[in-house]
Amino acid sequence: MNRIASEVGNVLTAPLKERNQFVDAAFYDVGALDQSERDLLSPFRDREGSVLVMPPHGSAEEMNHYPNALQFLATEGDRVEAVVVAGVGSSVLGAAALARNVADHYEMRVAAIVSGYGASDVISEALGGWFFYGAVDRAWRQVESLVTNAAAAWQERAVPQKEAYSAEAKAARPLDASQLFTPPATDIGTLYDILTTHRKLRLLLGHSKGNLLISFALRHMAHELGPVGHTAFDRLTVVTLGAVVALHDRFVRQHQFLGGLDMLGRINSQLDIPHVTIPGVGHHLNPAIPMNMSVNRVLEGVGLA
Repeated sequence: MNRIASEVGNVLTAPLKERNQFVDAAFYDVGALDQSERDLLSPFRDREGSVLVMPPHGSAEEMNHYPNALQFLATEGDRVEAVVVAGVGSSVLGAAALARNVADHYEMRVAAIVSGYGASDVISEALGGWFFYGAVDRAWRQVESLVTNAAAAWQERAVPQKEAYSAEAKAARPLDASQLFTPPATDIGTLYDILTTHRKLRLLLGHSKGNLLISFALRHMAHELGPVGHTAFDRLTVVTLGAVVALHDRFVRQHQFLGGLDMLGRINSQLDIPHVTIPGVGHHLNPAIPMNMSVNRVLEGVGLA
């Protein structure tokens, strides 16, 4: 116990970048990054909501940094077809590692949205991610369930009653949770801007809390578009790792994976939603730690449109 306490104390008192590396290494395959690449990553420059573009390992191309979605889209948005969002406690290091895993598998450049500052905000990020976005995720499903049940019951009523109720129901349309929130200029805002602007996007992958951000952004997008179509509805492949969330059904290409030993992911998942359980796998993606979820193996069964 004394040794554990000592190690925890060392992490808490270490400089910010070292603390971030410790937390990111606990969840992500940071070994996929060269030391020269790690040296170029900084929590002070690559802040929450910024975009990092990672090439496959061994590529002649370099990674690029963008402070926001606008600059990313204007510079190379059309050439990048995949976006990833890492989870709780991740800094730019964890985001870059996740992007590298995906880039290596599909052999293409991948954009990572930085969703946090690492160890410096792991508690607030966990609370903000799991509780706020998780509550919204569950609330949306409850609202949809109520609307569906009400519609089914309505079909049993007589035609005259339908006509009378139709006008009344239209006037008293249920409030969608997305009407209460406009994505800010942070991680969720960056993701929303990319989703609604980038029509060549083929893959959106999240891990842990990142899945909740994805769920939130996709639902907000579907609500804002209403009956208007979008190429993402049929073309975008959405993959979640480490937490099963409610993804809007207008996005038809959905794949969700949960480790059989992933207790953190399990207690924050909606397990009645279709997903694949991977036996003997935990919440982390780092192959240097036993019982990791292998991004490469998971994606072997996920094709892109």
